[in-house]
Amino acid sequence: MTRSRCPRPSDPSLHSLTLSPRPNRKKRFPPRCVSAPLLHSSRDAAGEEEEKKEEEEEEEEEEEEEEEEEDEKKEEEEEEEVIAQMTSGNTTFLRHILNQGKL
Repeated sequence: MTRSRCPRPSDPSLHSLTLSPRPNRKKRFPPRCVSAPLLHSSRDAAGEEEEKKEEEEEEEEEEEEEEEEEDEKKEEEEEEEVIAQMTSGNTTFLRHILNQGKL
């Protein structure tokens, strides 16, 4: 036998109070009401629209981040090219000076 977590009261009057049936609760919609499913479907549709909007915003943010990353990569490549041109130009200039024997 398993014991219940709450011991039963020894007083019969308290016992009858704890086992009394729940009062009837009012139902939200009558059983033949047609508006209840429509109401829920409109809520679902609104929720789906919000989810779609959020997904679109997230996609736009991801695209913007990708574009920014591409721009940064392009800028770094351009800087590297400029540095390479400057250093190659300097080496040819230095070679020219060395060839002339002025250094």
